[in-house]
Amino acid sequence: MAAKEEHKVIFWLLLRLSTRNILRRKNMFLPSYSCILCGENYEETVDHLFLECSFARSCWGLLGLTVISSPNRLFSRFHSFKSQLQVSFSLEIIILLCWSL
Repeated sequence: MAAKEEHKVIFWLLLRLSTRNILRRKNMFLPSYSCILCGENYEETVDHLFLECSFARSCWGLLGLTVISSPNRLFSRFHSFKSQLQVSFSLEIIILLCWSL
């Protein structure tokens, strides 16, 4: 599989992650549906987990990246990261940090 194809698969898997809000929609009982990373009372969604969580923002900040405000626009936020990085392997950096989170 070509490198670009692998990135697409990994990114697709990240976006299909069963976050706590998805588990709630599937009627799975959990003691809490809040984000476990930041410990604040925010529901764990894909957007929150990878972009809005204070822990995630700190991680992006270590790379010198600023998370833009764009509600429900996950892809525009990741595109902003590509613009901020300005390197040919920016997609790899974004995917690796998401995977690490």
